[in-house]
Amino acid sequence: MSFVGQGVTTMSSAGDGSELNGADLVAELSQSVNSRKVKLGDPVKAVLTQDVISHGKIVMRRGSRLVGHVTEVKPRSKEDQESRLGMVFDKAVLKGGQEIDFSAAVRALAPPARVSGVDKPDMMGPPITGLGNQSTNPQPLSGGTGGMSASRSSSSNSSGNMSSNSNQASRVAEFGAAGPGSSALGGEGSVMGGGSRGVFGMPGVKLGSAAKGQDGSVISSHGHDVKLDSGSQMVIQVTTPVR
Repeated sequence: MSFVGQGVTTMSSAGDGSELNGADLVAELSQSVNSRKVKLGDPVKAVLTQDVISHGKIVMRRGSRLVGHVTEVKPRSKEDQESRLGMVFDKAVLKGGQEIDFSAAVRALAPPARVSGVDKPDMMGPPITGLGNQSTNPQPLSGGTGGMSASRSSSSNSSGNMSSNSNQASRVAEFGAAGPGSSALGGEGSVMGGGSRGVFGMPGVKLGSAAKGQDGSVISSHGHDVKLDSGSQMVIQVTTPVR
């Protein structure tokens, strides 16, 4: 079980070395992946964008690399308009060079954020839940009121800037802290958090499980080849015991 604040994924575990079992790894693709250009077995690489914490201890740091491979590929054709791209993540390479082997499947997809989750500073905050019935699309910030005198303008602008900063901070927390199981996500450029499930901001793209008896997940699209840009956001869930 996990919940997420901005920049950190927190887990509960028995503390017996299985800290990553069932964990959501929030990451972004290190390179683009195109169902028309890749082949079976090609590597898929991502980088962790949020620390993973268990019992107050960081078990995987932001910036750790995730390595997987292509398990299925089918480009769109005239005869069959559906394209498919299967992948599974096989291991994590920690910053110190240690490798952790596992099997992990993609559980959520979203376009790249405007600012990389790896580059921005951590902003820890309480989890926000229950966003499923709320709109998370950012609204334009209101501008100043016309006809103001010069003496009042400076004071009003200062107050307006403070209000805008407060609104923006609230939106960052809202977009980056969707609670477990929440399907809510803001508009283009929003930051996805652990617990997110499904596909956001990528029309026509679907995400499903691999065939029975196989690890990983399958991304499909009708009428277009599956194309994931570098920086695409992912929630990758560890599905088998860590080895």
